[in-house]
Amino acid sequence: MRVYKDGVGYIEVQEYLTRKGSKSYHIWDGSNTACKMWLAGGMNRRKKTWEVVTNIGTKEICTMCANVIGSNKV
Repeated sequence: MRVYKDGVGYIEVQEYLTRKGSKSYHIWDGSNTACKMWLAGGMNRRKKTWEVVTNIGTKEICTMCANVIGSNKV
């Protein structure tokens, strides 16, 4: 779990979506990514290599997800 500061306070992130072998992770709310790419079709959802994880260590967060968190549009 990581805590991100947004424009108002702090957001606690519990889950991340990633594809095996990927270098970055998307912030996952249970049905969509913070960057909205999952439901918008920008990610190939048919591939079976997606997984939800709770610990990403030092890996990077998707830039668009991080921007959404920072702009308080979650």
